[in-house]
Amino acid sequence: MRKLLLQMQTSIDMFVGDDDGDTSWMKWHWNTDWTWSTELQQYHIDTTAAADCILLSDKMAEEGFIDHWGAMAKQTGNPESAFARNITNAQKVIFGTSLKDARWENSTIAKGDLASVVHSLKQAPGKNLLAFGGARFASSLINADLVDEFHLIVNPTVLGSGLPIFSTIPSARDLTLVSATPYPDEVVVLRYAKK
Repeated sequence: MRKLLLQMQTSIDMFVGDDDGDTSWMKWHWNTDWTWSTELQQYHIDTTAAADCILLSDKMAEEGFIDHWGAMAKQTGNPESAFARNITNAQKVIFGTSLKDARWENSTIAKGDLASVVHSLKQAPGKNLLAFGGARFASSLINADLVDEFHLIVNPTVLGSGLPIFSTIPSARDLTLVSATPYPDEVVVLRYAKK
């Protein structure tokens, strides 16, 4: 069975945006040039290469995530190109109610409730599923107990308050630490798996 990996950039105190949703405190934003170390870039290339289906919120799709990486995939001299090709070549399944049609290559709009769609995708043959999105989308996946592995990219920032992804889980969940890897960017990638 395929695993669902949720990848999120967070602050040290586990917020994914400030109270207004601003993420300028992050070491890198997906719609700007890659400023991460080559080691952290390689982690992202490897993670996307191990997945062939990406789950997105409709908001992230509409904000240009798919278009951005489609354009970057064509810039073969750019270090982001390998990562971008992995995203472009993967199936994209978009969740939400604002879109009726997918206008992007290899993309579909999810039909049905989140849990049913994700369970069906997990049963299908293929590589890992990889989820990107904002706090609300991530929380929905977590609350429905759909995430098999958390990839938390912890930035060297404390916000004090902001947008959480774990605040509404119905009950405590024990996880197993897979790895805790520090990078030259002062970023630590924490990987936890469902027990």
